[in-house]
Amino acid sequence: MHEDLSNAIFAINSKSKTEKNIFYTIKAHSKTVDDSGNSLSDHDSEYVYAKKLHLQNRWKFFVRIDENNMLYNPYNIYGNVNSKKNLINKSNEPKVKFKETSHNLFEMYLTFLQTQNMSIYNNINREMV
Repeated sequence: MHEDLSNAIFAINSKSKTEKNIFYTIKAHSKTVDDSGNSLSDHDSEYVYAKKLHLQNRWKFFVRIDENNMLYNPYNIYGNVNSKKNLINKSNEPKVKFKETSHNLFEMYLTFLQTQNMSIYNNINREMV
């Protein structure tokens, strides 16, 4: 039940022009934060790890997944950001994949991106199965 949205085109509803899609990243790739301290990206890019999109008059929540359909971990075992070479997948697959998730799991993933707490990461992966 994976939805690949990398090539999707989203129509903007004229009534929801005031709603803006929100792209989340990590501190190393951001200059701004929201009220909760989550790092924001001003546009969709390869450094976006979570998305909050206003589609069909409601918010939908997406988290980034890796090539094994597990939650994407942008940090290596030493707490540093993975290098760009780790983002490269097989040439016939899209570089970045996202999966729609519940608001609760989305918020947990944002907490993981802030804290790098691996127990949160593991709990989210268990919930996603």
